[in-house]
Amino acid sequence: MKPYLSALKKRGFELETTHLTDIKRIEKLVTILAIALSWAHLVGKWLAEQRPLKINKHGYHAKSIFRDGLDYWQYLRLNLSHRIQPLLQCFHLWPEAIDSRLT
Repeated sequence: MKPYLSALKKRGFELETTHLTDIKRIEKLVTILAIALSWAHLVGKWLAEQRPLKINKHGYHAKSIFRDGLDYWQYLRLNLSHRIQPLLQCFHLWPEAIDSRLT
C-alpha cells in the first residue's frame, strides 16, 4: 500500500498540493488518479519488457515501474510532434487500466 500512497503524493501526482476539502471533489480526483496510477504502472511494465530498469549499486531499481511509466508518459506528452507512435502504443494500454480499476 505504501508505494501507492507515495505515488499519489510527493513521488508522483502530488495530491496534497490540491488543498481540496470538499469530499465529493476529493472522491472524483482520487478515482481519476487511481486510473492514472494504473495506467502509468502498465506503461512502466510495458517499458520494462522493452528494456530492463537500471539497477543502482545497492541492488535496487533506480526508479519504480510506476515512476518510469509516468516519466515516459510526460516525456511523450512534451514531445508529442516527434513521439506520436509511442504515444499511441501507450493508449493501447488504456482499456486494461480501466478494467483493473473496475474489478
